[in-house]
Amino acid sequence: MMITLKMMITFSLEYAKLEEQYNMMMKDKTHFYLGKSDPEVYSKTPFDLKVLKGDLKLYIDSDEDLSKLRQRITYTKERVDYLRSVCKIVSDRNWAIKNSIRNISN
Repeated sequence: MMITLKMMITFSLEYAKLEEQYNMMMKDKTHFYLGKSDPEVYSKTPFDLKVLKGDLKLYIDSDEDLSKLRQRITYTKERVDYLRSVCKIVSDRNWAIKNSIRNISN
């Protein structure tokens, strides 16, 4: 049970860190596609299109970096949810065993 708890804590922290990275990347990508980034950014990664705010969602949704990060977030969230359910099952079984022993003793 302790190993499962440690893993759940580790993956929960990783999930929170990935969410923060996603939020920061989303802000950076939004500025990038709207043409509001520093000129240094455009010298490294040229982007000559003029994106309207209405079209921004299309570019954000199809951005490869954001997509990869969203996949990592989803995978990590699934691991956390699975470990949480395992901890709950073990906890429920412990309770059931304690009750069974108590009922047999009486």
